[in-house]
Order: sequence, then C-alpha cells, then structure tokens
Amino acid sequence: QLMSNKDDSRSPPNEVPWWRQVAPLQWLGSFVFTTLLFVGSLFWGALIVLVGWLPFRQRYGLARGWAGSNLWLAKILCGLDWVVEGRENIPRAGAHITMWKHTSTWETMAQMVVFPPQAWVYKREILWIPLVGWATWLMRGISIDRGAGHRAVNQVLERGRARLAAGMWIL
Repeated sequence: QLMSNKDDSRSPPNEVPWWRQVAPLQWLGSFVFTTLLFVGSLFWGALIVLVGWLPFRQRYGLARGWAGSNLWLAKILCGLDWVVEGRENIPRAGAHITMWKHTSTWETMAQMVVFPPQAWVYKREILWIPLVGWATWLMRGISIDRGAGHRAVNQVLERGRARLAAGMWIL
C-alpha cells in the first residue's frame, strides 16, 4: 500500500486532540471542511478555466494546488493526515498506467499530489458540473459513458494511447 492515513503526528499514539473528542466541534470541523471543499472547487475550477490557454503542465499545477489545499484543510479541520511509503519506487520517467479502486474524493486529491501529471478516466457526467466540469475537461482526462459497455472500453483505449504518447500517466 503506497498511501495510508495516520492521526496527527504531533499527538502521541492513541491520544486524540481534545477538540476531536467534542462531538459538536468535530461536526463543525467536518462541516467547515465540506463547505470549503465545494467553494474552493468552484474557485479553483474558475481559475483553471480562466487560464485555459496556458500549457497543460501549468494548468495541472493549479489542479495540484486545489488538491494540496484540500488535503491541508482535511488535516487541520478533520485530523486526517497521511504518509507516502515507497515514494522512491514511483517511476518519474515515462508514462504509466495505474489502477485504483475509487472509494472517496480523498484519493483523487492525494493522487494529484503524489504522482506525475495524469489523465483520469472518469464518468462523463462530471463534465456537466459548471466550472468544475469545464476545468476537468481542460485537464485532458478521458471521459466515458459508463453505460456504453464495449464502446466505453474503446474510448479508454483510443484516448489512453494518445495520452500515453504525450507522456501522461493514465489513472
């Protein structure tokens, strides 16, 4: 396992910060995080759309800023921290395909911070979200119609080859 969650590294093991033991404060931290996640996603999405003329790597840097800021907020407001084990084993040269079992928004953000620029395979409905969808399109991902069966697989193969040829990882 490359990434794992951990508690606040400044606290001794098994000791939970006092504010996380108070249910209303824990709820408030979670609520503030969720609010900032949505507002921040609109902000970063708008920013990426406004600078859509920039080269991909620069736009990706902004997307990585969105991810990093949300991971920081999750640490501060929710106590969610993580470490990367084996980072030295991640190839930096060439394009690669990685496969992940998508279980939350967290790993989407962590992947952006840990790995080189990637093209995500995602459901096309994401593109319908104003600003966020447009920014996602500018990130050169591979949108698919999950109900299309074999045609969706062909979309991934066709677009994936192009992304790999451009030196992008496929996620």
